[in-house]
Amino acid sequence: MKRILFYIATLVVIFPTSNAIFGQTAPALNSADSFVLFTGNGNFTCSSPFTIVVGNVGNKTGTVTGFPCGFLSGAAHFNDATATQVAADITTAYADLAGRTCGPSHGTVYGSETLAPGVHCTTTGNATLSGTLTLDGGGNSSAVFIIKIDGNFLANAGSQIVLLNGATSCNVFFQINGTVDLNNTTFRGTIVANQAVNLTNGTIVEGRVLTKSGAFTFGPFSGIICNPSLLPLNLIDFEVTKATGDNVQVSWITTSEVNVSRYEVEASVNGSPFVKMGTVAAQGNDFPTRYNFQDLQANKTGVRFYRLKMIDKDDAFTYSFVRSLKFSDLKLGLGNIFPNPASNKITISVNAEAKENLTITIADMQGQKVFQKTRVVNKGLNSFTEDIHNLIKATYIVSIKNITTGEEIHQNLQKL
Repeated sequence: MKRILFYIATLVVIFPTSNAIFGQTAPALNSADSFVLFTGNGNFTCSSPFTIVVGNVGNKTGTVTGFPCGFLSGAAHFNDATATQVAADITTAYADLAGRTCGPSHGTVYGSETLAPGVHCTTTGNATLSGTLTLDGGGNSSAVFIIKIDGNFLANAGSQIVLLNGATSCNVFFQINGTVDLNNTTFRGTIVANQAVNLTNGTIVEGRVLTKSGAFTFGPFSGIICNPSLLPLNLIDFEVTKATGDNVQVSWITTSEVNVSRYEVEASVNGSPFVKMGTVAAQGNDFPTRYNFQDLQANKTGVRFYRLKMIDKDDAFTYSFVRSLKFSDLKLGLGNIFPNPASNKITISVNAEAKENLTITIADMQGQKVFQKTRVVNKGLNSFTEDIHNLIKATYIVSIKNITTGEEIHQNLQKL
């Protein structure tokens, strides 16, 4: 009987010790929960247009410079009531983390190692992230990691935090009693700091960077609020814009790609059917990623529609929403060029949506110009005659170019 009681007593001692190490809870961020970037008291500066932020940003007091910049999917709160509440909630969260009891002390360099859940502390001053820091959840998706640094925190270029076995970025917290400098780093988790922050050279954050006080500078940078319920693919932006001539720049941003194989850019001249213009391979990232594709097809006219076909590795697919662009304000009338074939003269019919300056060019099939004239047309249907009796018998290309926009339409002409 005594031996049995001894075993029971031993179990009672071990169980609470395990809880003390692994049973941490995440601090309550409250209104700061939806913010990716925030400083309670400091200037907020975007130093590059090449930024992607998915989540809210702001400051309570201080100037705002270079913002908006790049892409923001979220709200900006500068010097308003929301920012005041966020600043207060960050102060509370900082105090909570600072008061957590440390486990075994950690050295000043984090990286090339694997840490278990719990509270890891550097109490000897500044600390550095160098190489790969792996956080292992041990199969527990609720596992919480807290890293406390009583000084500045610097992440060297190429450093990263990797999450394994159920660990999530929403349950990783760094309490920094100093400045934060992330340089070309992939960081997963929430930083709650006490001083200035600098995020540069393509740094990626899946989580949050929040500070009680100090200047906040970022760019080029990608950040997304931590969210373990993200869909396998989350398309947050899809845009089409005119590039040089009548080329079209197609761009899109994803926030998470799991088992995504590729993207196909499709276009249509009337909304149906859509035709594939090209394919872009997926990068497979779990952080915000921008893609670009150019539609170089010549002689676009009227309204052109675009959509994105997003294809998984098992060939399942979904479509994006549709974007459209309007091309040449010039539209050849039903008569186009007549007569065609022609021997002496042709009449060109143009339906213009505004007063325009046009260049009429006739070129042979080798591209050699044999005729060129400038015309002014008014809004509505315009017709004018051109003399072609000096041209030899052959097939030509007639081009009508809008001098202001550079847009063109073309039609073949047979000279008798």
